[in-house]
Amino acid sequence: MNVIVVQASERVMALVVYKPRGSRPQVGVRKGSNIVSVNSLDSGGDADGVRDCVPIIHTLESEAEEAISGGPSPVNIHDVSRVNLRSPVDPEKIVRIEGSYEHDLVDDKYNPFIDTEGLRERDWPRFWVAPMSALAQASDPLVVPTFTSEAKPSAELAFVVGSSGKNWSSEKATEAISGCLVMVDIGIYDSLPGQWGYKFFDSAMTFGTDLVSANGLNLSSLELSLELNGEVVDTKSTDGWRFTPGEIVSTVSEVMSLQPGDIITTGNPMRVNGTVDSGDELRATVEDVDTVVSSIRREETDAEVLI
Repeated sequence: MNVIVVQASERVMALVVYKPRGSRPQVGVRKGSNIVSVNSLDSGGDADGVRDCVPIIHTLESEAEEAISGGPSPVNIHDVSRVNLRSPVDPEKIVRIEGSYEHDLVDDKYNPFIDTEGLRERDWPRFWVAPMSALAQASDPLVVPTFTSEAKPSAELAFVVGSSGKNWSSEKATEAISGCLVMVDIGIYDSLPGQWGYKFFDSAMTFGTDLVSANGLNLSSLELSLELNGEVVDTKSTDGWRFTPGEIVSTVSEVMSLQPGDIITTGNPMRVNGTVDSGDELRATVEDVDTVVSSIRREETDAEVLI
């Protein structure tokens, strides 16, 4: 089972999904150790899930901060230690970006799909839509398929869309980024055919429990770090992107309509020598956003896998 790491900062606020004992999961705003139910806030009274909350995340945070600071007391304030946290995601789709960092242009042989898909020659982001079966809950481990011997970890910053639309300009696309998440995942580099297959498998990725407002974040200068079994294996920064946040989201919007709650991961900057397997533990952090700790297990099956 994953270890859920709660960033108990009194400065950072986040949208969360929490489950009080004996109750159903609810959406709330967390500040430090306090979680305020969004349904008890003026702007969140009619909210039905994460998708309704993402477009108004900044307003909800302001109202929750006022309530926690001694304003009109909402009915539901919970201590984070008394609830179970889940990933605050309910996307219609998860869009994966590849080849988005400058070092993707010069790295040799780390990711063979950079070459086979011609990503070095492209001057726009390359992307695909991941199946929902690839998403593991924050409380569940990431799963290494039984047929691979080369599973490598990565950490990414993910954008959460807060508007509906298509064919956005870079400026409009930037405005549509409502929130950010930390994502940790594993990719297969030895068995699955083609770029898309190597991160398509079940329980390949998970997100942190804090969905942080993009308002006030310098998205193009956030530090990412990845630890394996307590050892830092790589650190990178989003200042290595080849594209601006607006260009990334705009390119996706030219192909498909985007909806509130949709997630766009922004590419893997990590370069990790070695592989992961059962019993390993990953810890991914994005500066000013969140930390997620994920355990690893290997899939168990008696079926013969033909690739």
